Amino acid sequence: MTVNFRDPKIQKMVVVLALSVAVAYAYFNYIYVGRSKSIAELRTQIEEKQTVLERGKRVAQNFQKVQEDFQYLLQVWETAQNLLPTQKEIEILLKNITLAGQSSGLTFLLFRPMDAIEHDYYFEYPIQIKTSSTFHELGQFLSKIATMNRIVNVMDLNCVGIRPRKGEITEDTVQTDLVVVIYVFKEFAARMKPPKV
Repeated sequence: MTVNFRDPKIQKMVVVLALSVAVAYAYFNYIYVGRSKSIAELRTQIEEKQTVLERGKRVAQNFQKVQEDFQYLLQVWETAQNLLPTQKEIEILLKNITLAGQSSGLTFLLFRPMDAIEHDYYFEYPIQIKTSSTFHELGQFLSKIATMNRIVNVMDLNCVGIRPRKGEITEDTVQTDLVVVIYVFKEFAARMKPPKV
């Protein structure tokens, strides 16, 4: 079969075919490829935004818990501040310890404040104490120390029974060595601030 290119129908078909190929070529090169690049860029941007959004959602979910934890820690901090004396109150606390011992009937053989030990948020002020008393009086003294309105710890408690010498009369039955530790809050110029979003 021979194709006659002079036939007007064939010529129309060739022209339509050529125009179709030209339009398809132009569409592919100038429109489709350009739009494909734009679509790819937009998809990348959408994925990045979705990643940021997911991260934001996770932060938002955790933020409420972080705020609750912060409020709890702030309450604990304020409680600790109330329980730990300031530097100004240390003399009063030393007098109160002495009065607790005297009112319990203890005889102080030694009452020696030692050097302060510094920690991140507080100081420890150990006091070396040596007493002579009855066991009951010692119990009263320790009870009074335990019920003070500030944090005061008794450490290194060592009791030794007293045997009176011949001819010596004494009611004291126990000689006690102990260390009383007073905790003093470090005062900060800056107050704690809540976390920022």
